[in-house]
Amino acid sequence: MRRARRLQTLARLAGMVERNARRALARSTTELQRREAQQTQLESFDVEYANAWIEAGHSGLRGRELVALGAFRTRLGRTLDAQRAAVRQAGEARTLDAARWRVLRERLRVFGELAERAAEQEERARDKRAERFLDELAARRLTESD
Repeated sequence: MRRARRLQTLARLAGMVERNARRALARSTTELQRREAQQTQLESFDVEYANAWIEAGHSGLRGRELVALGAFRTRLGRTLDAQRAAVRQAGEARTLDAARWRVLRERLRVFGELAERAAEQEERARDKRAERFLDELAARRLTESD
């Protein structure tokens, strides 16, 4: 039972590591979704302000106000570019976390199978020893009764 017990310990440890990786994957997925929602909101603002800028130009808004609105749109565009980069980075982090979790999940499965196989082998060996002992005991009784 020694080998099976050691392998079961390894399987438990692998399970803990896999759970931590699964939690990290969930966190990175949530972070990616949050950043994508922010990007969508910024893109919506960008479209609204682009339309407002066009309308302001058509309605005869003063030059200084058009320049200020254009400067705001430029800053919004830079913010949107930064947000797109953050979404890419969050997506890459999620991809890495997902790959790590898949590797650890497979490791957990392998350790579990090894522990199960070792326990079965040890049980078969115990059964053989018990059978051998009973055979020897029966043989002694036969020789004693003769």
